[in-house]
Amino acid sequence: MTLQNDIIRARIDHSIKIEAQKILDTMGLSLSDAIRLFFYQIVAEQKIPFPIKAPNLETLKALQSHKENTLESTTLENIQSSWKNG
Repeated sequence: MTLQNDIIRARIDHSIKIEAQKILDTMGLSLSDAIRLFFYQIVAEQKIPFPIKAPNLETLKALQSHKENTLESTTLENIQSSWKNG
């Protein structure tokens, strides 16, 4: 019995692909090997093999501000004060 291999196509940012490939090369793995290992882990664990968390509202606002280049800056003293004052 021969196993049938499927081909998967995915879009990914070019720079992420290159960085991942560099890391995988040091491990002796190809991109296909890494994707295959990822899928095997999904099947073995019956879930994505790492935590996926949705960003909270504050994080979403910060990400949007970053995209719009309107991110506010602060000082360490302001941060410590907000921790103390809740």
